Amino acid sequence: PWHQALADLTMQIINDMTSQSVDTVRFTRIICSGDWNANWVIGDGSETAWSRMRTASLRRFAMQSGLLEVFATIHPTITPSTYIASAAPGARRSWIDHVLASSELLTEGHIQEAGILM
Repeated sequence: PWHQALADLTMQIINDMTSQSVDTVRFTRIICSGDWNANWVIGDGSETAWSRMRTASLRRFAMQSGLLEVFATIHPTITPSTYIASAAPGARRSWIDHVLASSELLTEGHIQEAGILM
């Protein structure tokens, strides 16, 4: 189901883009956020094969759609946690919620900051 949702989103973007005139498509930008339940980066090697596959699929979707992960682009040296398994010390943490945006929105300065509200 997870990979099917990504495929459905890809098709929705393609259908929306191809239903517009060429001039409209050229200036169309995308912002797509979600609780993806997938990491953006591979961590310390403790991930499951399923987790690594989701990460690869999410990154491939972003690349093929011309999208960048906003927080990772603005803050490349920080890996935040948007999921914490419990309040116990040392609980499993991961970054599974992401905002993806057309690269032009970042390179042209339309998106200038990003943060994680905890």
